Amino acid sequence: MPNSPIQIVLNTDNFIGAWERQGGGAKKDFFVDKDNEFRRHKKEISAQLLNIKDKQTENEFSKISFAKVVLKQAALAKTHRPTKAIFRREIVPVVGAGDLGELFIELNPHSVDTVVRKIQDAEEDTRWKANSSGKIIPHPSPLRSELGAIESVKSLGASDKRKFSASEGLEWLSDPRTGGAYIIELFETPPPRQSWDNLHHEKFRLFASFADGLQNFGTGLVASRLADGDNRAAMIGVRLGGSASPASVQLMPTKSAVRRQVEAKSIEQDVVKHDSLLEFLDKHPLVKKIVLPPIITRSQSTAVTKIGHKVEMPTISDSTLYPKIGIVDGGGVRNNGRMA
Repeated sequence: MPNSPIQIVLNTDNFIGAWERQGGGAKKDFFVDKDNEFRRHKKEISAQLLNIKDKQTENEFSKISFAKVVLKQAALAKTHRPTKAIFRREIVPVVGAGDLGELFIELNPHSVDTVVRKIQDAEEDTRWKANSSGKIIPHPSPLRSELGAIESVKSLGASDKRKFSASEGLEWLSDPRTGGAYIIELFETPPPRQSWDNLHHEKFRLFASFADGLQNFGTGLVASRLADGDNRAAMIGVRLGGSASPASVQLMPTKSAVRRQVEAKSIEQDVVKHDSLLEFLDKHPLVKKIVLPPIITRSQSTAVTKIGHKVEMPTISDSTLYPKIGIVDGGGVRNNGRMA
């Protein structure tokens, strides 16, 4: 199957993505005969969305933000994703996935108001109908079904974006094997800067405040786009160097940015500056996650195995952590009995 390559996944905890495939199945009522609970649920989700709107209007960077939709345990099937009636693509696009049962959505004050009005239209009483065999079963509208599938809608805080302190980050990046740069995952890839004038005002502010905010950290900072194969989101390497060179911010891949980062020698040792940088990244709505780079070491084994040679399997220890290896088959379309 030449179109189904095997991938080696090192960051297994982060190997979660939005799998685009059409689902099927009937709509489910998650609040059957629990209409009072559903009324409270409507108010809670509406209040959570309006709270996000309040934070958007006060945000210094942009009124666009990204929120995390947490689904109920019983609503993990794609059929129940709230993306056809509530978070419609043209109003509230889904921009990625987090842990199991988590979706990331893009919001602005207008889209929040649209969704809140839509939520109010969901019927508050359980509807019933007879199926083909005459059995009476719940028959919710798409709105009630999708709203019932939602556990919560939350804005992202610092604890959602990173799991280390500034002092821990500085200590880790001081190891030359790391490359010295924080790895920043963005919700959206900024287009080339010459195209920003064609953007909506708030989208322009979102990108400009991120790039200019990094630039304002001054000498020694180098931010450059890391190579990745996902066009929906960008990975940025941000390095606080100890040099006196002017700040360099390249959100698009360029040879000059790569060369500049390689030439940087020392890491800024002032933990206050690292804390200031991390605080900026925590607050900026474009930032999805901040992680520390891996340390990759050369294997001590020099053995060479040739085809036909007998291989002795190593002893497995219960107290040792081993790499995780998985083969994921995304399925395909059958054509004349063969998988495409």
